[in-house]
Amino acid sequence: VLKFVLAIVGVVARVVIKVKIDSKNGFGIWLF
Repeated sequence: VLKFVLAIVGVVARVVIKVKIDSKNGFGIWLF
């Protein structure tokens, strides 16, 4: 179960980072 939780956290972290990068490039408007 712990590994599963860590995997989910890892995916969420990657998505958050990607959103921040895209928003800086002007593509964040599509997500928000």
